[in-house]
Amino acid sequence: MFDIEFYRTRNGSCPMESFLDSLDSKMAVKALQELSLLAEKGIELREPHSKAIGDGLFELRIKLGSDISRAFYFSLRADASSSQTASLRSRRKRLRGKSDELAFSNKIGRNAMAVNDVQAYLEKRSEHDADFAQAWEDAKPEYEIMKLIVEGRRSCGLSQQEVADRCGMQQSNISRLENGNGNPTISTLQKLAHCFGKKLEIRFV
Repeated sequence: MFDIEFYRTRNGSCPMESFLDSLDSKMAVKALQELSLLAEKGIELREPHSKAIGDGLFELRIKLGSDISRAFYFSLRADASSSQTASLRSRRKRLRGKSDELAFSNKIGRNAMAVNDVQAYLEKRSEHDADFAQAWEDAKPEYEIMKLIVEGRRSCGLSQQEVADRCGMQQSNISRLENGNGNPTISTLQKLAHCFGKKLEIRFV
């Protein structure tokens, strides 16, 4: 796991927290899912969730339907011998039509061994926002399916197009599933499991 640290200004304000506060429950859940995936994968996170844009800067892609946001981040290594202590600082870019807003600074902020700001924000908002807390719980199965599809494809060394061809689907459908914006049927999950050399198991717990 990687630590996530949100950028804070000199007066202590946090643009990323303000951005998350401005989102409705469903979009906030989607943003936190992507941030949680970033905390899990760190600098190994790749498209469709993250993309390198140069000079050590990356963008985290947050998409729910036609609503799209970007959070910019870079990594810091607290211990040169271990990548697991890297701390990631988020920048945000909100896309609204043709008008873009970017919160960006050269400031390093606190030390690299930071508390995970994603988990802290999740706990804080869940305490006072019942709709958000319920949306977070409801979205967990979809989030786990999304991760399994991405991990399954990458473990097989396949592109989205190759998975689509093997499953008789469109590449755009695979992309939506990997972005967490699809609603796969059991038949689709069976095709994907077969493609990855796996078996589909569905259990009530």
